[in-house]
Amino acid sequence: MSTEKQPLQRIPLNLITGYLGVGKTTTILNLLNRRPEGEKWAILVNEFGHIGIDQEAFELEEGIQVKELTGGCVCCTLAGKLTPTLMRLIHLAQPDRILVEPTGLGHPAGIFDALSSPDLTPFIDLRATLCLMDPRLLETPEVLGSETFQDQINMADVLVLNQTDLAPAELSRDAREHAANLFPPKQQVVEAVQGQVDPKVLDLVREGHFQARFPAYHEHSHHHSSGTDSDELTPEKPIRRLGRAYGRVSCGWIFHSDLVFPEGVFRFLDSLGPADRVKGVFRTPEGWVLYNRVNNEATLYQLAYRRDSRLEIITDQELDWDHIEDGLLTFATTVSSSPHS
Repeated sequence: MSTEKQPLQRIPLNLITGYLGVGKTTTILNLLNRRPEGEKWAILVNEFGHIGIDQEAFELEEGIQVKELTGGCVCCTLAGKLTPTLMRLIHLAQPDRILVEPTGLGHPAGIFDALSSPDLTPFIDLRATLCLMDPRLLETPEVLGSETFQDQINMADVLVLNQTDLAPAELSRDAREHAANLFPPKQQVVEAVQGQVDPKVLDLVREGHFQARFPAYHEHSHHHSSGTDSDELTPEKPIRRLGRAYGRVSCGWIFHSDLVFPEGVFRFLDSLGPADRVKGVFRTPEGWVLYNRVNNEATLYQLAYRRDSRLEIITDQELDWDHIEDGLLTFATTVSSSPHS
Protein backbone atom coordinates (compact mmCIF):
# COMPACT_ATOMS: atom_id res chain seq x y z
CA MET A 1 0.00 0.00 0.00
CA SER A 2 1.39 3.38 -1.00
CA THR A 3 1.90 5.87 1.81
CA GLU A 4 2.67 8.70 -0.57
CA LYS A 5 0.93 11.87 0.60
CA GLN A 6 -1.69 13.25 -1.78
CA PRO A 7 -1.11 16.88 -2.86
CA LEU A 8 -3.36 19.41 -1.18
CA GLN A 9 -6.20 20.64 -3.41
CA ARG A 10 -6.06 24.42 -3.29
CA ILE A 11 -9.42 26.18 -3.29
CA PRO A 12 -10.09 28.83 -5.98
CA LEU A 13 -10.69 32.23 -4.39
CA ASN A 14 -11.95 35.41 -6.06
CA LEU A 15 -12.18 38.95 -4.76
CA ILE A 16 -15.28 40.91 -5.80
CA THR A 17 -14.33 44.57 -5.30
CA GLY A 18 -15.88 47.93 -6.11
CA TYR A 19 -17.02 51.16 -4.49
CA LEU A 20 -20.09 51.53 -2.27
CA GLY A 21 -23.35 50.77 -4.00
CA VAL A 22 -22.04 49.31 -7.28
CA GLY A 23 -23.88 46.00 -6.80
CA LYS A 24 -21.27 43.60 -5.38
CA THR A 25 -23.75 41.64 -3.25
CA THR A 26 -26.26 41.36 -6.12
CA THR A 27 -23.48 40.09 -8.40
CA ILE A 28 -22.45 37.43 -5.88
CA LEU A 29 -26.08 36.33 -5.48
CA ASN A 30 -26.32 35.86 -9.25
CA LEU A 31 -23.03 33.95 -9.35
CA LEU A 32 -24.28 31.68 -6.56
CA ASN A 33 -27.43 30.93 -8.53
CA ARG A 34 -25.30 29.87 -11.51
CA ARG A 35 -22.66 27.83 -9.70
CA PRO A 36 -22.05 24.31 -11.05
CA GLU A 37 -24.43 21.71 -9.74
CA GLY A 38 -23.17 20.01 -6.60
CA GLU A 39 -20.47 22.60 -5.83
CA LYS A 40 -20.20 24.14 -2.38
CA TRP A 41 -19.28 27.82 -2.24
CA ALA A 42 -18.25 29.93 0.75
CA ILE A 43 -18.67 33.70 0.96
CA LEU A 44 -16.70 36.04 3.22
CA VAL A 45 -18.35 39.46 3.50
CA ASN A 46 -16.47 42.41 5.01
CA GLU A 47 -18.56 45.39 6.12
CA PHE A 48 -17.32 48.85 7.02
CA GLY A 49 -20.06 49.34 9.62
CA HIS A 50 -20.46 47.54 12.92
CA ILE A 51 -23.94 46.14 12.23
CA GLY A 52 -23.92 43.26 9.75
CA ILE A 53 -26.41 43.83 6.93
CA ASP A 54 -24.97 42.36 3.73
CA GLN A 55 -24.84 38.80 5.07
CA GLU A 56 -28.59 38.87 5.59
CA ALA A 57 -29.15 39.35 1.85
CA PHE A 58 -27.87 35.83 1.17
CA GLU A 59 -30.49 33.10 1.18
CA LEU A 60 -28.72 30.31 3.02
CA GLU A 61 -29.22 26.94 1.39
CA GLU A 62 -27.36 23.71 1.02
CA GLY A 63 -23.96 24.28 -0.55
CA ILE A 64 -23.62 27.91 0.55
CA GLN A 65 -21.76 29.08 3.66
CA VAL A 66 -21.56 32.80 4.55
CA LYS A 67 -19.30 34.48 7.10
CA GLU A 68 -19.04 38.19 7.79
CA LEU A 69 -16.42 40.46 9.33
CA THR A 70 -17.83 43.81 10.51
CA GLY A 71 -16.46 47.03 11.93
CA GLY A 72 -13.54 47.80 9.62
CA CYS A 73 -11.57 46.56 6.62
CA VAL A 74 -9.94 43.17 6.21
CA CYS A 75 -6.90 45.02 4.88
CA CYS A 76 -6.20 47.00 8.07
CA THR A 77 -8.35 46.94 11.23
CA LEU A 78 -9.48 43.34 10.71
CA ALA A 79 -6.31 42.08 9.00
CA GLY A 80 -5.45 39.85 11.96
CA LYS A 81 -8.83 38.15 11.65
CA LEU A 82 -8.71 37.43 7.92
CA THR A 83 -6.43 34.38 7.98
CA PRO A 84 -8.07 32.57 10.94
CA THR A 85 -11.53 33.38 9.58
CA LEU A 86 -10.69 31.98 6.16
CA MET A 87 -9.07 28.90 7.66
CA ARG A 88 -12.14 28.29 9.82
CA LEU A 89 -14.39 28.74 6.79
CA ILE A 90 -12.30 26.26 4.79
CA HIS A 91 -12.38 23.73 7.63
CA LEU A 92 -16.13 24.00 8.30
CA ALA A 93 -17.49 24.45 4.79
CA GLN A 94 -14.87 22.52 2.76
CA PRO A 95 -15.90 24.66 -0.22
CA ASP A 96 -15.15 24.23 -3.90
CA ARG A 97 -14.80 28.01 -4.26
CA ILE A 98 -14.51 31.06 -1.99
CA LEU A 99 -15.72 34.56 -2.87
CA VAL A 100 -14.52 37.50 -0.76
CA GLU A 101 -16.46 40.77 -0.82
CA PRO A 102 -14.41 43.56 0.84
CA THR A 103 -16.02 46.79 1.97
CA GLY A 104 -16.40 49.34 -0.80
CA LEU A 105 -14.25 51.77 1.19
CA GLY A 106 -11.35 49.34 1.54
CA HIS A 107 -8.09 49.47 -0.42
CA PRO A 108 -7.33 46.10 -2.05
CA ALA A 109 -3.53 46.13 -1.65
CA GLY A 110 -3.54 44.90 1.94
CA ILE A 111 -6.01 42.13 1.11
CA PHE A 112 -3.77 40.82 -1.67
CA ASP A 113 -0.81 40.87 0.73
CA ALA A 114 -2.74 38.80 3.27
CA LEU A 115 -4.04 36.32 0.70
CA SER A 116 -0.50 35.84 -0.65
CA SER A 117 0.94 35.05 2.78
CA PRO A 118 2.62 31.67 3.43
CA ASP A 119 -0.16 30.86 5.90
CA LEU A 120 -2.84 30.90 3.19
CA THR A 121 -1.17 30.08 -0.14
CA PRO A 122 -1.03 26.30 0.56
CA PHE A 123 -4.83 26.33 0.88
CA ILE A 124 -6.14 28.90 -1.62
CA ASP A 125 -5.61 29.52 -5.32
CA LEU A 126 -6.09 33.25 -5.94
CA ARG A 127 -7.96 33.59 -9.22
CA ALA A 128 -9.18 36.63 -11.15
CA THR A 129 -10.31 39.66 -9.16
CA LEU A 130 -13.50 41.31 -10.40
CA CYS A 131 -14.03 45.04 -9.87
CA LEU A 132 -17.52 46.42 -10.40
CA MET A 133 -17.89 49.97 -11.65
CA ASP A 134 -21.15 51.89 -12.06
CA PRO A 135 -20.73 54.35 -14.98
CA ARG A 136 -22.68 56.93 -12.96
CA LEU A 137 -19.70 57.24 -10.62
CA LEU A 138 -18.05 59.23 -13.41
CA GLU A 139 -20.35 62.07 -12.36
CA THR A 140 -19.01 62.02 -8.79
CA PRO A 141 -15.70 63.94 -8.50
CA GLU A 142 -15.22 62.81 -4.90
CA VAL A 143 -15.27 59.15 -5.95
CA LEU A 144 -13.17 59.71 -9.06
CA GLY A 145 -10.52 61.40 -6.91
CA SER A 146 -10.52 58.56 -4.37
CA GLU A 147 -7.25 56.63 -4.42
CA THR A 148 -9.12 53.58 -3.12
CA PHE A 149 -11.55 53.72 -6.07
CA GLN A 150 -8.68 54.09 -8.53
CA ASP A 151 -6.72 51.17 -7.11
CA GLN A 152 -9.78 48.93 -6.95
CA ILE A 153 -9.84 49.33 -10.74
CA ASN A 154 -6.04 49.26 -11.15
CA MET A 155 -5.63 45.95 -9.34
CA ALA A 156 -8.54 44.07 -10.92
CA ASP A 157 -8.16 41.42 -13.62
CA VAL A 158 -11.74 41.86 -14.85
CA LEU A 159 -13.62 45.16 -14.92
CA VAL A 160 -17.41 44.82 -14.80
CA LEU A 161 -19.35 47.86 -15.98
CA ASN A 162 -22.48 47.22 -13.93
CA GLN A 163 -25.90 48.88 -14.04
CA THR A 164 -25.30 50.15 -17.56
CA ASP A 165 -29.07 49.95 -18.10
CA LEU A 166 -29.55 52.68 -15.49
CA ALA A 167 -26.72 54.96 -16.59
CA PRO A 168 -27.12 57.68 -19.24
CA ALA A 169 -25.78 56.54 -22.61
CA GLU A 170 -22.96 59.10 -22.60
CA LEU A 171 -21.70 57.90 -19.19
CA SER A 172 -21.73 54.28 -20.34
CA ARG A 173 -19.76 55.36 -23.41
CA ASP A 174 -17.25 57.25 -21.24
CA ALA A 175 -16.88 54.21 -18.96
CA ARG A 176 -16.11 51.99 -21.96
CA GLU A 177 -13.50 54.47 -23.19
CA HIS A 178 -11.94 54.66 -19.72
CA ALA A 179 -11.78 50.86 -19.55
CA ALA A 180 -10.25 50.62 -23.03
CA ASN A 181 -7.46 53.03 -22.07
CA LEU A 182 -6.38 51.23 -18.90
CA PHE A 183 -2.80 49.96 -18.81
CA PRO A 184 -1.98 47.22 -18.35
CA PRO A 185 -5.17 46.22 -20.18
CA LYS A 186 -7.70 44.13 -18.30
CA GLN A 187 -8.11 40.47 -19.16
CA GLN A 188 -11.76 41.21 -19.80
CA VAL A 189 -14.08 44.22 -19.66
CA VAL A 190 -17.70 43.12 -19.49
CA GLU A 191 -21.00 44.92 -19.17
CA ALA A 192 -23.69 43.71 -16.81
CA VAL A 193 -27.27 44.46 -15.84
CA GLN A 194 -28.12 43.77 -12.19
CA GLY A 195 -24.84 41.92 -11.68
CA GLN A 196 -25.49 39.22 -14.30
CA VAL A 197 -21.90 38.08 -14.90
CA ASP A 198 -20.80 34.87 -16.62
CA PRO A 199 -19.25 32.63 -13.91
CA LYS A 200 -16.55 31.57 -16.39
CA VAL A 201 -14.64 34.78 -15.64
CA LEU A 202 -13.97 33.47 -12.12
CA ASP A 203 -11.59 30.86 -13.50
CA LEU A 204 -9.32 33.34 -15.26
CA VAL A 205 -5.81 33.18 -13.79
CA ARG A 206 -4.80 36.08 -11.56
CA GLU A 207 -2.15 38.20 -13.29
CA GLY A 208 0.46 39.69 -10.98
CA HIS A 209 1.32 42.71 -13.10
CA PHE A 210 -1.67 44.72 -11.86
CA GLN A 211 -0.18 46.96 -9.19
CA ALA A 212 -1.55 49.60 -6.81
CA ARG A 213 -0.74 53.18 -7.73
CA PHE A 214 -1.41 54.32 -4.17
CA PRO A 215 -0.25 51.42 -1.92
CA ALA A 216 0.37 53.69 1.07
CA TYR A 217 -3.06 55.36 0.98
CA HIS A 218 -4.81 52.94 3.29
CA GLU A 219 -1.99 52.90 5.82
CA HIS A 220 -2.70 56.46 6.91
CA SER A 221 -6.43 56.50 6.36
CA HIS A 222 -7.93 54.12 8.91
CA HIS A 223 -9.13 55.34 12.27
CA HIS A 224 -11.97 53.08 13.32
CA SER A 225 -14.02 53.42 16.47
CA SER A 226 -16.50 50.85 17.71
CA GLY A 227 -18.42 53.53 19.59
CA THR A 228 -20.99 51.28 21.25
CA ASP A 229 -23.76 53.38 22.76
CA SER A 230 -25.71 50.51 24.26
CA ASP A 231 -25.46 46.74 24.41
CA GLU A 232 -28.76 46.06 26.18
CA LEU A 233 -31.44 45.36 23.61
CA THR A 234 -35.06 46.07 24.51
CA PRO A 235 -38.10 46.97 22.37
CA GLU A 236 -37.76 50.55 23.64
CA LYS A 237 -33.99 50.85 23.16
CA PRO A 238 -32.08 49.39 20.20
CA ILE A 239 -28.36 48.71 20.17
CA ARG A 240 -26.53 51.53 18.38
CA ARG A 241 -22.92 51.42 17.15
CA LEU A 242 -20.88 54.21 15.60
CA GLY A 243 -17.66 54.11 13.57
CA ARG A 244 -15.46 56.59 11.69
CA ALA A 245 -12.80 56.11 9.00
CA TYR A 246 -11.71 57.32 5.53
CA GLY A 247 -13.75 60.52 5.91
CA ARG A 248 -16.93 58.51 6.51
CA VAL A 249 -19.19 57.94 9.50
CA SER A 250 -21.20 54.76 9.97
CA CYS A 251 -24.07 54.41 12.41
CA GLY A 252 -25.94 51.16 12.84
CA TRP A 253 -28.85 49.87 14.90
CA ILE A 254 -30.13 46.45 15.93
CA PHE A 255 -33.81 46.48 16.89
CA HIS A 256 -35.62 44.01 19.12
CA SER A 257 -37.09 41.05 17.20
CA ASP A 258 -40.60 41.83 18.51
CA LEU A 259 -40.72 45.15 16.65
CA VAL A 260 -42.65 45.38 13.37
CA PHE A 261 -42.15 48.30 10.96
CA PRO A 262 -44.86 49.41 8.50
CA GLU A 263 -44.27 50.78 5.01
CA GLY A 264 -43.97 54.35 6.33
CA VAL A 265 -40.50 53.58 7.71
CA PHE A 266 -39.17 53.34 4.15
CA ARG A 267 -40.54 56.76 3.24
CA PHE A 268 -38.82 58.08 6.38
CA LEU A 269 -35.50 56.55 5.26
CA ASP A 270 -36.01 57.97 1.76
CA SER A 271 -36.34 61.43 3.31
CA LEU A 272 -33.02 61.36 5.18
CA GLY A 273 -30.30 63.76 4.04
CA PRO A 274 -27.38 62.83 1.77
CA ALA A 275 -25.83 59.44 2.49
CA ASP A 276 -23.51 57.08 0.64
CA ARG A 277 -25.58 54.11 1.71
CA VAL A 278 -28.65 53.40 3.81
CA LYS A 279 -29.21 49.66 4.12
CA GLY A 280 -31.35 47.61 6.46
CA VAL A 281 -33.48 44.54 7.01
CA PHE A 282 -36.90 45.07 8.57
CA ARG A 283 -39.71 42.93 9.89
CA THR A 284 -42.90 44.30 8.31
CA PRO A 285 -46.55 43.21 8.55
CA GLU A 286 -46.11 41.60 5.10
CA GLY A 287 -42.83 39.81 5.90
CA TRP A 288 -39.12 40.54 5.96
CA VAL A 289 -37.72 43.16 3.60
CA LEU A 290 -34.23 44.34 2.58
CA TYR A 291 -34.06 48.11 2.07
CA ASN A 292 -31.09 49.43 0.09
CA ARG A 293 -30.56 53.10 -0.75
CA VAL A 294 -27.49 54.34 -2.61
CA ASN A 295 -27.43 58.12 -2.70
CA ASN A 296 -31.08 58.90 -3.55
CA GLU A 297 -31.98 55.62 -5.27
CA ALA A 298 -33.78 53.07 -3.07
CA THR A 299 -34.88 49.49 -3.69
CA LEU A 300 -36.83 46.91 -1.66
CA TYR A 301 -36.45 43.11 -1.76
CA GLN A 302 -38.34 40.32 0.00
CA LEU A 303 -36.13 38.14 2.23
CA ALA A 304 -36.28 34.71 3.82
CA TYR A 305 -34.20 36.14 6.70
CA ARG A 306 -35.79 35.75 10.17
CA ARG A 307 -33.95 37.28 13.12
CA ASP A 308 -34.08 40.98 13.98
CA SER A 309 -34.47 44.32 12.23
CA ARG A 310 -31.28 46.28 11.67
CA LEU A 311 -30.08 49.37 9.83
CA GLU A 312 -26.72 50.86 8.78
CA ILE A 313 -26.12 54.39 7.48
CA ILE A 314 -22.80 55.42 5.91
CA THR A 315 -22.31 59.12 5.21
CA ASP A 316 -19.60 61.76 4.95
CA GLN A 317 -21.04 63.85 7.79
CA GLU A 318 -22.53 63.45 11.23
CA LEU A 319 -26.31 63.21 11.23
CA ASP A 320 -28.70 63.63 14.14
CA TRP A 321 -28.59 59.97 15.17
CA ASP A 322 -30.95 60.49 18.12
CA HIS A 323 -33.55 62.07 15.84
CA ILE A 324 -33.24 59.20 13.35
CA GLU A 325 -33.53 56.59 16.09
CA ASP A 326 -36.59 58.28 17.60
CA GLY A 327 -38.14 58.59 14.14
CA LEU A 328 -37.67 54.90 13.43
CA LEU A 329 -39.18 53.88 16.78
CA THR A 330 -42.29 56.00 16.20
CA PHE A 331 -43.18 53.68 13.32
CA ALA A 332 -42.56 50.44 15.20
CA THR A 333 -45.20 48.37 16.95
CA THR A 334 -44.52 45.50 19.34
CA VAL A 335 -45.97 42.05 18.76
CA SER A 336 -45.58 38.97 20.90
CA SER A 337 -45.32 36.38 18.14
CA SER A 338 -41.89 35.02 17.20
CA PRO A 339 -40.26 36.49 14.06
CA HIS A 340 -39.11 32.98 13.18
CA SER A 341 -42.64 31.75 12.69
